[in-house]
Order: sequence, then C-alpha cells, then structure tokens
Amino acid sequence: MDFMDTVKKLIDSASQDVMHALLRIIGALLLLLIGFKVIKWVCKKLKESKFSKKLDSSLASFLNSFISITLNLLLVVLAVSILGVPMATIVTVVGTAGLAIGLALQGSLSNFAGGFIIILFKPFSVGDYIEVGGYAGNVTDIGLFYTTLVSLDHSRISLPNSVVSSKELVNCSAVGTRVVNLEIGVAYGSDIKKAEAVLTDVAKNCEMSLKDREPIAFVTKYAESSIIINLRYWVKSQDYLTSQADVMDKIKEAFDINDIKFPFPQLDVHLDK
Repeated sequence: MDFMDTVKKLIDSASQDVMHALLRIIGALLLLLIGFKVIKWVCKKLKESKFSKKLDSSLASFLNSFISITLNLLLVVLAVSILGVPMATIVTVVGTAGLAIGLALQGSLSNFAGGFIIILFKPFSVGDYIEVGGYAGNVTDIGLFYTTLVSLDHSRISLPNSVVSSKELVNCSAVGTRVVNLEIGVAYGSDIKKAEAVLTDVAKNCEMSLKDREPIAFVTKYAESSIIINLRYWVKSQDYLTSQADVMDKIKEAFDINDIKFPFPQLDVHLDK
C-alpha cells in the first residue's frame, strides 16, 4: 500500500509539473501572439502621430524601425522568462549570443552604422531622387540596415546602408532645381544662329521650364557629320525627365517648320583617275 501511495504521489507530482509547464508554454505563446500585434499597432500609431510627422521623414523612418526591433526583442525575452528561465541566465545567453552574432554579422553592424551616419549627416531624405552605387531612384525608406529606392521603371531597390554611406552619392533633389543639358545635332550648311534661336524658343515655351532662368544654346562640337549644339535650361527636380521628352518632341516640330535639317552619316569618296 505504501508503494502504491508513493507511485500515486509521483504521478500526481509529474502531472502537476506537466500542467504547469503547459500553462507556461501557453502563456508565453499568447504573450507573443498578442504582443506582436500590439507592437505592430503601436508602431503604426507612432508613425501616424503628430510627433512623428514633426520629425524629418528619414529620422522618423529610422526611429520607427529601431523601436519596432527593440520592442520585439524585449517581448521575446519576457516570453522566455515566463517559461521559467532565470533572468540572469537570459542576460548571459543574450550577451553571449549578441557577441557571436555580432562577429558573424559584421556586415549587418556596418549597415546599422551606415544608417546612423545617414540619419546624422542627412545627405538625402525620404522622397529625394539619388544616384548611388550604380543605382538611381526615389528614396522611399531609410531603415536600420537598408535604404529602399524605387527606380523610374518602378523596380524596388534595397541597398545596404554601408554601401549608401560609403559610395559616391548624387542627390538630384537637394537643390530643388536641375539643369537639363541636351545635345542636338544639325546638318552642316544649316543656319547655326537660327538653330540656336529655335532651340532657346522651344525651351522657353516649355511649361516646365523655369521662367527666371534664360535657356541658352551654343555650339560645342563639330562632328564628322553634324554640328553639335548644346541646349541648356532649368526645371524643378521632379520635372527633369518629363521636360526632356516634351522639349525633344517640340524640337523636331520646330526644326521642320524652320527648315533646319537633322544630320545623317555622310562619306565623301575621292577616286583617282
């Protein structure tokens, strides 16, 4: 009878331990499930808050990413502590794992440092059109590790912050205006002064051309089959490409009206008798 009582007590004790373990696991899972949704909601509200809108868009995007990652890490640590793991052990494991991960992911840490440099020195902001590392596009997000661009063909480009912060970078939106340089070839024998006047008139009449800056046209090169005239005019940064297409169409129409010929390849052949 004593043996049976002992077995029963062991079974009861084991059952209680299993039940406690299951309750802890369920509690940790519920915490993670609810916590992740709450953190997502908090970050969304923070992004939409007046405080966030007062900040620079690049800084706001960076802070939102940092807060999201930090809160998620704290949530995971809290869930592990609910399972019964001592906090001292968690801190030790996290510290050791952080060191190991840091050594293994040196590139990611350099990306984080690059993101911090971008936010600190602000070579560009969200919405700017930049050229860097052989890529070009409008900046849509500056995250902890990556800067996201959308190219003219609407491709999404994710560039490591370490690359963006260390490569030569051209911010086409920084000044707010851009100079459009078009090289137009005209046939030899054309009236050059007339061609220059026609080109400047076309640029002046373009709706996107800035009226406080006079367009200019001048000869830059005498090529094999043509005379190259450079047309230069100023537009707002966002109108750079659109204005080029419009002006190029109008140049063809204006040249036809004024009987200015475009060049074509020519070859003079001399025959010895």
